[in-house]
Parts: sequence; C-alpha cells; structure tokens
Amino acid sequence: MNTFLSLVPVALMLVSLVSLYAGLAKLAARLYRRTHLPWRLAFQFGGWVTLLVILAGMLRVALPQWVTALVGLGAVVLFGAWFLGRRARTAAGETLGTRGAAVLSVITVGLSLAVGIALTLLLFVLGPR
Repeated sequence: MNTFLSLVPVALMLVSLVSLYAGLAKLAARLYRRTHLPWRLAFQFGGWVTLLVILAGMLRVALPQWVTALVGLGAVVLFGAWFLGRRARTAAGETLGTRGAAVLSVITVGLSLAVGIALTLLLFVLGPR
C-alpha cells in the first residue's frame, strides 16, 4: 500500500502537466485565427508532448542543458506539425496543414514558456528570503 501512495504525487504531476498543456493548446488555437481544436485532441497532444518533454529531459545526462532544451523545443514543434496538421481545423473547416500546425505548436510553446517564467517569478517573489 505504501508503494501505491508514493505514486500518487507523480500521477498528479503528470495529470497536471497534460491538463496545462492541453489548455495552452486550446488557448493557442483560439489565438491563431480561431482554429478549431477539440478538447479530446488537445488532451492527446498534451499527453504526447508531456512524454516528449520527459524523454528530452532524460537526454540531460549526456548533453548540455541548452542542447536538450533546443532538442525538446524542436521535437515539440515538429511533433505538433505532424500530429495537428491533419487533425486541427481552420474556422472554415479545412485542415490546418503542416505549416499552420507548426505555427500553432510554436504559439503553444511560447505560452508554456510564458507560464513557466511567470511561475518562476512568482516563486521568487513569494519564496523564502
């Protein structure tokens, strides 16, 4: 029973990351020319991106941190271009295409970086001195 309870924080963190990234993808779709991105697709995208980020973090053992950050960002944008290109729709109902999906992924990554910076600053301001 103790082993199961130790997995609860990890599961909550993963669910939080997937949910946060799904919400950011929906916001990015709203900002990018009113693109239609269903919640189901946003959560699938968030789950895969969370997995990609965890795998890119594992590269930190062998490579410098800035290299792993660039590899992770590039992998997310390329994956978004592939995954969302045929699935996301424009306001007119057409598929978004590879280029549009890459832009949508870049907007989502930018939003996630903005949230990360805001949370870091909040931690710095409210943290112990």
